[in-house]
Amino acid sequence: MGLADLIKKGGLKSSMTVTTETGATDTSIHEDPVADVATVTVIEPTMSPLSSEELENILKWLDFIGEKDSTIIEEVVERCANEEPVRQFYLAKAQSLREKRNADEKVRCDNCRYFSKGSYLNSHPHLGHCLQGQPESPAGLWGSDNRICDTFEPIPI
Repeated sequence: MGLADLIKKGGLKSSMTVTTETGATDTSIHEDPVADVATVTVIEPTMSPLSSEELENILKWLDFIGEKDSTIIEEVVERCANEEPVRQFYLAKAQSLREKRNADEKVRCDNCRYFSKGSYLNSHPHLGHCLQGQPESPAGLWGSDNRICDTFEPIPI
């Protein structure tokens, strides 16, 4: 008879001893409290090495922005060789230099990085010479005139 039945029938009129049930246990079996750990193989993404064209384009970009520090140049090249996001960033910058304008698009020499303004003989703000050897008049280039130019590169900002 269970304890609840004794209470219902009034069987608890005097003191009693109640013992809780204990299950039989086998103390010789101990389970490992730590789960098995799966072996994980980490595969490093393999990046293709920088091609000579990619390296050339990255170096052109660094030259375009005026970077001359060999330590910084080496660091950029190293990071481009090993880190895909860095490589894509610099290649996108280099691509912007290579994008061609329409053949009919005219530019102004004084907006080009290769336009050398004036000289010690001529200090006029719009006269100068092309450092890429583009044709010019005997007096030099008038920087504010519009013209078609294959070597035009905008001045870096």
